[in-house]
Amino acid sequence: MKLDASSLPLLGRGSLVVGFAAAMIVACSSSSEATSSSGGTPDGGTEQDSAAGDPDSAAAEDAAPAAPFALTSTALAEGATFPVDNTCTGTNLSPPFAWGPGPEGTKSYAIVLNDTTIDFLHAIIYDIPETVTALPANVQKVYAPTAPAGAHQTKNYKGTFGYAGPCPSTEHVYEFVLYALDVATLPGVSQTVALADAETAIKAHSLGTKKLTGKYKKP
Repeated sequence: MKLDASSLPLLGRGSLVVGFAAAMIVACSSSSEATSSSGGTPDGGTEQDSAAGDPDSAAAEDAAPAAPFALTSTALAEGATFPVDNTCTGTNLSPPFAWGPGPEGTKSYAIVLNDTTIDFLHAIIYDIPETVTALPANVQKVYAPTAPAGAHQTKNYKGTFGYAGPCPSTEHVYEFVLYALDVATLPGVSQTVALADAETAIKAHSLGTKKLTGKYKKP
């Protein structure tokens, strides 16, 4: 027997409509719960799939921060006055230094001390091995110091090997320049090299530089 809704009393037809609406609400609710429990995302994928497909997220987890290529010293802050011990007024000892790894391809380092007020070279240490990223205070004043092993020093402006610090009667500005070099040892440079020639050779093999400046005048 075929049921014709038009043949039902008005009250019966209303009950049929209400029942049908209730069934649709239940069905929709069940579908939503199933999608939510499966970890769905607005684009139809799962949360796990979304994370796995994000290359930036994976790269961020794997990447480690690199130490910066910068020159620092516990004895001299950038732009500060030289400690007396690092000048001719005191014991004229070389200050300690530390730095981050140089650019790709770095095979050695060099540090040049220059009086920028009068553009006058003071001292140079070079052939610092690529594995070394610090210098101790008071490096030996010889051509080949024991620490760091492998490094070499030019004769300073006074004619002796190693560091020679500030000694001006009026205030001058000084600059330590750290060079990252593309050679392990400077070619053609020996213990008889002049300061200017050593600096020229260093600049010819430079991959990058970092600077630390200070100022000084004799009291």
